[in-house]
Amino acid sequence: MLFMFRLTCRAVFYLLALLISAPAFAEDLAARLQHASAVTDLGGITEKPWYLKLDVTTFDAKGQNPQAGTIEVKSMGEDRHTVFAFGDARHSELLSGGRRYELQRGTIPYFAEVALARVLHIGPDADEVAGVEYQLQHKAFNKVPFDCIILGHEMKSVGVISPGVFPAYCLQRDSELLRISYNYGAELTVVNGIGKFLDHQVPTSITISEAGVTVATAKVTMLGTFTPSAKDLEPAEGEAEVGLMRPKIGGNVMSGKLLSRAPLYLPPDVKQRQAHGSVVLRVVIGRDGHVHNIRPMTFPDPDLVALTIASVRQWTYSPYMLNDIPTDVETTITYNFGQGSVDVIGIRH
Repeated sequence: MLFMFRLTCRAVFYLLALLISAPAFAEDLAARLQHASAVTDLGGITEKPWYLKLDVTTFDAKGQNPQAGTIEVKSMGEDRHTVFAFGDARHSELLSGGRRYELQRGTIPYFAEVALARVLHIGPDADEVAGVEYQLQHKAFNKVPFDCIILGHEMKSVGVISPGVFPAYCLQRDSELLRISYNYGAELTVVNGIGKFLDHQVPTSITISEAGVTVATAKVTMLGTFTPSAKDLEPAEGEAEVGLMRPKIGGNVMSGKLLSRAPLYLPPDVKQRQAHGSVVLRVVIGRDGHVHNIRPMTFPDPDLVALTIASVRQWTYSPYMLNDIPTDVETTITYNFGQGSVDVIGIRH
């Protein structure tokens, strides 16, 4: 039997009103973020089987052309069955016994999958916290104070790190509730509603924006425990076994699919500093042909990596096809900056 809880919604906090650096001990910030992430980790609940239904609306890069759909998840310990349905498009994925089965019919909006990922786990992934330098910044959203923990990296210059260059996670002051996350490349997730489920404080309503434009909204309409059957662990008709990991495609291959590239201009102060070296970005090229989840791997200067991210996030590609189906892929993009150069001297994919 499915046990429902009442959903609670709160106003979306959009306005960034205050930005102040504050000292903090890294171990205290790490422990606080780890605790907040664990409390909101719906995807990490494995002690009981649970069922989730999510209503999602996605928008284009201008915040227009809404597409409405649903996502249903059955989680059974380490196994999980997920079904996306957007109009005539359908995407189902079964993880069962260490194997992955998939069915794709039509194209599901990229940010539908992002919305599900944020509802399941809004906190940082394990690879994000490896070797980072924690920085605390105080912010106010709609006059509500927040503590934002930024996962930075060692930098040669000194200055305040802008959220979006590196991931940042914001907790309401005097609370352990994780309400806001900045992802690489100016992707912002705001938790508008929170509900309690199996001793977890899980997001029930979120808004995702990119570069200040709303690209997805999602609301949990059903969440509860259930009793699985053997059929829940078997592939449905049409679901074929596929690899467990997202394909990693060489940058030279993806460069041939590049359709448009935004120019990169260096401000006078950056030119005068004569910063040079390579900025290497790990990115995901989505099924929509846009660049998502931009992560800096190496960089000589924080200003250069911020400028590079701002440029790369505007690039568009022809989607990568796997078995004649548009597929998200992971690749790298490298900018080479020469000492004294006023322009990028080379782009190696």
